[in-house]
This record gives sequence, C-alpha cells and structure tokens, in this order.
Amino acid sequence: MIRPNIKSSIQVIVPWLLFFVIDLLKKPQSITDNIFLWYYLPGYILWILFTIPSYRLFSWSERLKLHHRILFLFLLGIGIGVVKLGINRALYIGAGVLLAGIPATFSFQQLMGGSFFLMEATIISWVMIIVFYVIEITKKYQHKSLEATKLESALTQANIQALKMQIRPHFLFNTHNAIATLMRSGKNDEALEMLLKLSDLLRMSLNNFENQLVDLEEEVDFAKKYLEIERIRFEDRLDLEIRIKEEDKHLKVPVFILQPLVENGIVHGVDKILGQSLIKITSEQQDDSLILKVFNSGTMNANGRSCGIGLSNVRDRLETLFKENASLTLEEVENGVIAALTLPNVNGKEEVTP
Repeated sequence: MIRPNIKSSIQVIVPWLLFFVIDLLKKPQSITDNIFLWYYLPGYILWILFTIPSYRLFSWSERLKLHHRILFLFLLGIGIGVVKLGINRALYIGAGVLLAGIPATFSFQQLMGGSFFLMEATIISWVMIIVFYVIEITKKYQHKSLEATKLESALTQANIQALKMQIRPHFLFNTHNAIATLMRSGKNDEALEMLLKLSDLLRMSLNNFENQLVDLEEEVDFAKKYLEIERIRFEDRLDLEIRIKEEDKHLKVPVFILQPLVENGIVHGVDKILGQSLIKITSEQQDDSLILKVFNSGTMNANGRSCGIGLSNVRDRLETLFKENASLTLEEVENGVIAALTLPNVNGKEEVTP
C-alpha cells in the first residue's frame, strides 16, 4: 500500500500551482479582477488543501476489492467536487456581500453556469484521482525494482558465501589431506568418492548461481554432499541422518539456505566434540508452513551462536524473500542444538513476491 508523504503530496500540489499561473496569464478579459480574486483564487487554494486528505482516502481505498475501490473512487470524485464547489460558492457569495465587488452585470447564476461548474469540479476531481493512481503505479514499480535489486544482491551474497565455504584454505587443505591419507592407506575407492563429491559440490554451486528458489530435495542433496565430505574427514565420528518427507521434496526453498546451518553445526558442534556426533536434517509441514530442522551434537556458546555472519545472512534473506512469513530460531536441546527454519509453502508453480 502506498503511503502519503511530503514528496507525493508535492507531486500533486505542483500541478495546481502551475495551472494557477497559466490561468492568471491568460485570464479572460470579460472577467473582472475582483471576480478572479474572490472566485478563482480560492478555488485553486481549495484544490491544494484538498489534495492531502483526498490522497489519504485514495491510499486507504487500496485495501478494498477492485470493484469496490472503483465505486469508492467514483463517488469520492463526485464528493470532492461537490464539497469544493460548495465552499468556493460560499466564499464567493460572502466576499460579494461584504465587499460588494461583483459587478451588477454579472449575476450569480451566470457566473456559476448552472450544473457546468459542478461537472467541471467533478471531472477535475477524477483527474486528480487519476494522478494519484499514476503516483501509486510509479511507487509500486520503484518498490518492486528495489526489492528485485535486494533479492539479486542477497542471492549473490549467498553464492559467494557458499563458494567461500567450499574453497576456503582450511576446508580444501583438510579435504586434500584426507584424500591423500586415504590413498596412502590404500583406500583408493574412498579417496575417489571424496573427490567426486567435492566436484559435485562445486558443480551444483555454479549450476544454481542464478536460481532464487530450488526444490527442497535439491537443496538437501547439496547439504548432504557437503556433510558426506565432512563425514569422510571425521571418519567414524560423524553420523548423518536425513528425514525428508516425500510430500515435502518438491516444495521450493531459498537456494543455499541450509548450507550455513549445517556448516554452523560442524564448526560449533562436531568439530569441538571428541566422541560421536550427529547431524540430522528433518522436514515437516504445519498449517501453511514448511519447517526444516537441522540438529547437531554439541552446545550453544555464550552468545547463542545467533550473531554469526552465516546466520545473519540467512535471516536477511528470509526477511527479503518472505517478510514476516519466515523465521530462523536456535534452541538448545538434550545433547545438541536445533536450528529451525520456518518457511511458507511454495510449490513449483508459485512465485515469490516480496
């Protein structure tokens, strides 16, 4: 919904000032200065004063259904015209009575022109409403352009973050070291598997570079490949459990949205535990929401692990994509921590409109 502000009000007030200057320059010779002063000048002032409340009523009407809004704006135009003309008439008559400035050759009936002036005021009111509509369309277009830019920026940051995770020196060093260890131990099959998974991980990142949403199944598969590489590195210390319901697999989720969560579980959980650890990913639907949970063994640190760059990035992307309809929460439970993503249900045929 558009909201009246100083800039928008000036946009609709300026034309009245321009019309006044034009009318002043080409004022008909048959109309005296007093008539122009006490009839036309108050008319322009009234239009300027009516602009802001009229704009607020127009803005309020956006919450109505289309056919109700059309009827409301039609009647609003008539109402504004009647009120403006009535006040203008009262000012004119009052000025004429007090100052006796209206020439005898001009009767009130002749000056008002009967229903002509009422129709003129109503048409001008409708034109003003059309100007409001143009402003509304312009603001919506600007808003959508800004949101599109924010989405593109968020996607770029997510891709960069994922690529940084994959190619940062200690990750690649650990992966290559694990591959070399496997080869020295004669475990060539395991070493080859680790290389293939690393290759798939990098390929999937590049393939999804322009996507905003992907199937949950694809997003989980990406996280799974990362975790399987880490599981080879941790040997028997890391267990992986994925429970994604069949009916959830083709729901759309933001690309790379799970990546920061599983990495967070590895860095702050598994990496700090000497014994057996578990990473568990589950999905469920509640009402119109999809809930994804990532459990990792370990405990929260002093600040709740909620202020890291990765988690902040996730929250920013959820806000940009879904506003208040999505959230990320962290909860410490027995033997571990659960990061829960709540997302609106989006199937393959729907689009996200921020």
